[in-house]
Formats: sequence, C-alpha cells, structure tokens
Amino acid sequence: LLLKPGSVPQNPAAGEDQTSATQSQREGAFFAVAAAWGLGKYVPECHLLVIDGKEYAAIKFLPPELWENGQQFKERDPNGPRRALSLYLADIFKWAVLDYVLGNPDRNSGNVMFCQGEVKLIDHGSALAGIDFKPAHDKFSFVPFYLRALAAGDYYKLSPEQKLRSLPRLVPVLEKEFQEWILRLDADLLKKLLFIHNVDPVPSLARLDIIKEACR
Repeated sequence: LLLKPGSVPQNPAAGEDQTSATQSQREGAFFAVAAAWGLGKYVPECHLLVIDGKEYAAIKFLPPELWENGQQFKERDPNGPRRALSLYLADIFKWAVLDYVLGNPDRNSGNVMFCQGEVKLIDHGSALAGIDFKPAHDKFSFVPFYLRALAAGDYYKLSPEQKLRSLPRLVPVLEKEFQEWILRLDADLLKKLLFIHNVDPVPSLARLDIIKEACR
C-alpha cells in the first residue's frame, strides 16, 4: 500500500481552497465514487485508515518497475499512449465526467499510468474542488491527458477551435449509451459517498446537474 497523509501542499487550481476535506479524504471519496459508477477498475483501490491517531489514504501501490506514467510512456514510445488509450474509447468519456463532477484539476500526463495495455488514474488529493472549479478558464487546471493524447498533432500548438476539432468523438451508438449512463448516475448516492468522506457534496452535485441537463 501507498500511505498518503491527510494534509500536504495543495494544488493552486480555482476552488481548491473552498473544500475543507483533507487530501486523504479526497482520495478515499474519489475511489468510492469511481467504484459506484462502475469505473473502480481504473482507479487504484483506496480506503481511509487511522494509524497512531493520524489519518491516511491507503492506496493500492502500482510498482514502478511495472507501471509508467503518460510522460514516461510518451518519451519511450511517442505514439504509445495514443495506441493504448484508443482501446478505452468507450470509457474515456466516462473518466472525463468523473473528473469534471468530482472537480479534479490535475489529470496531467503524470497522473495517468500504463502497464501492458492497462490504464489507471491516480493522485486525487487535489480533487473535489469547490464551486469555483472552472477548468476551461484556469491555467492551473489540466485538460485530461487521456483526451489530449488522442488529439491529432501537437495539442498545445493548436488554436482553441483546432483543439476542439482534434479531440476524440463517440460514434452515435456509443454516444447514446454514454448519455444513458450519465442519466442513470444517482445524485443521492453521490451525496452519501461524499458525506461519508467529509466532503461537501454541493459543488459536485451542481456539476452533475449540469452534465445531466446537457444530456436531456
């Protein structure tokens, strides 16, 4: 296990200081919601522990001799992340909903791990940002690596319009399934899981409403 303490320096993204939950509580909450939404296999298992009176997130460890992050993978094989992520196209958009609803500004290339075709999303101590979380307008918030890696060309050299056109799309059948998945997400369960981990659920519930309204 990787034991992550409750409080370390926080990400400077907007909304981070609006959440009083510790980093370990955020880690535990993120995994709990991912598991409830059927995405638990993409996030290392995580539970809160208290050891000698101190709170930790106990996270299933990914051995570095087996796993590499997106940046390392890209340096070793420039087209490797794109090939690996293309196998998960039906689920990548669900990851994006998870990251958006749970206010995660930190899905950079270092926080997406690869191992022989497997993908894991890690490091959620900066997630569960408050109501001011606005990733499209925040220089401290990353466009998720799993979307950027599938874009054609050098993503950061593109104009905003080119970036939008270059990002992956779902075929109509998968888009319909994706829409139905979003509409089935249980707001009451989300609220309960966040409360259990001492996280204010209001910002995440508001973002879930935005996504559901877009689907409707």
